[in-house]
Amino acid sequence: LIWEYAPIQKWRNSFSLYYNQVTDQIVLGIDSVSGLNQLQNKGNLKIFGQELESRYYFDAKNSIYMNATFNKTKVQAVFDTNPTTRAVFQVPGTGLNQGGLADRKFNIGADLLFASHWSLNLRGHYMSDRDVSQLAPYDPLLYPATAVLPSGLLASSAKQADAYFTADAV
Repeated sequence: LIWEYAPIQKWRNSFSLYYNQVTDQIVLGIDSVSGLNQLQNKGNLKIFGQELESRYYFDAKNSIYMNATFNKTKVQAVFDTNPTTRAVFQVPGTGLNQGGLADRKFNIGADLLFASHWSLNLRGHYMSDRDVSQLAPYDPLLYPATAVLPSGLLASSAKQADAYFTADAV
């Protein structure tokens, strides 16, 4: 669902809502036969979100913009990798955590054209902290607090990835 609004010709704004269901989310697990790390399709996610965008055009070739995205993500189920049982495990945090996705993201930037031949893109990106407890790497020497759950998913002392801001120019 998208709504757009332009109070004046040079200024465009939009608001959108979205809903997404992810089946067979890829997570890092342990192979039940070899005991090695393995990427596995083990989970289902439901994602609901909204995005706000605004762009102001100084002229046809130069503009500034900002956007913000807000997500609410829930892990619905985590599956056993045994194809005959496909049992659903209730992993701690299931239904509550973010499935590795940040719930807030912001961007700000400028698109500029000089002398009809040179362009400059200035951008800043912010991403909020996020739950990574089900995506943590498994190495008992580096992560001694890491444990393998009955579902084959990894539980680790690494529960959150920190928020960050980056800036770049192209």
